[in-house]
Amino acid sequence: DCHALRSVKPFEAAGRLDRLEFGDGRARPKDAKGERHDHRLAMNSGEVLQEKIARKPGYELRGHRHELYGVSKKRRMRETKGKPVTDRDRPLLAVLIDADNVPAKFADAILREVTAIGEPALRRVYGDWTSGRLNAWSARILELGLVAHQDTSNTTGKNASDIGLVIDAMDILHGGRFDGFVIVSSDSDFTALANRLREDGLTVIGIGESKAPEALRNVCNRFILIENLIDEPQQATTRAAPKSALPLIESAMDKIQQDDDWYALGQIGQAIQNAHPDFDTRTYGHRKLSALVESLKGVETRKQGNQLMMRLKRSG
Repeated sequence: DCHALRSVKPFEAAGRLDRLEFGDGRARPKDAKGERHDHRLAMNSGEVLQEKIARKPGYELRGHRHELYGVSKKRRMRETKGKPVTDRDRPLLAVLIDADNVPAKFADAILREVTAIGEPALRRVYGDWTSGRLNAWSARILELGLVAHQDTSNTTGKNASDIGLVIDAMDILHGGRFDGFVIVSSDSDFTALANRLREDGLTVIGIGESKAPEALRNVCNRFILIENLIDEPQQATTRAAPKSALPLIESAMDKIQQDDDWYALGQIGQAIQNAHPDFDTRTYGHRKLSALVESLKGVETRKQGNQLMMRLKRSG
């Protein structure tokens, strides 16, 4: 809780202070002369918020009148186990697309997927638009509501769009407005960026082709293969056999500590996703985990209320 460093009741009784109701069941004082007021401390840290705010831009604090009440971002992140606290129903996402690395023909499918995850409030696409190689992207920018960023390559063989995307990502991060990032690329150069964004507690979703290296896939909270987003005939022939997902399920069960051999499907899905950020049931030809599990011969399922439970079939 926030604690006042000075008792105010005697001043209120003497008529020197007025009460201000803040709607939280507590009253704070207001000094008509502006000579006296409470200091407020950050929760569980003992630091005066006014002084902290003044120091940040380099001001010498000589007086202050405003009072702020609340907790820091890091404190809130600890309280919510790393998940940003927001009043929005959907997370606010910054979508950064490496046009030099992702074909424009996948743009519609990518943005549909992002919209299903959260609100893509910022949509930027990076590349050298003078080279002519990005004409397909240029034709779609306005239609898709994207903002194109020009990154001219000054040296042959060097991709300027990579560094431009990284610089913008860090600016956006320090702006503190977004709940997560979507990095659309298969380029391993963005592995360090994804790791840095996660260090600040933000969710990082990667979207790229199957050629994306394991390092980039694993550093993201979730990595989505573009091949799973498109509906093309040749994709059906490249799907993995459903039974190849069974080892992942077995491994997830081993990591969940419980005595019963029936597991909640949601638990299994979360454990697999934590261990394998690029896990996607669509890789195995099914849109939902429940459909994938029910297709496996080595698994039993049952309903428990509204929850689907599963276990490995017992031999014999």
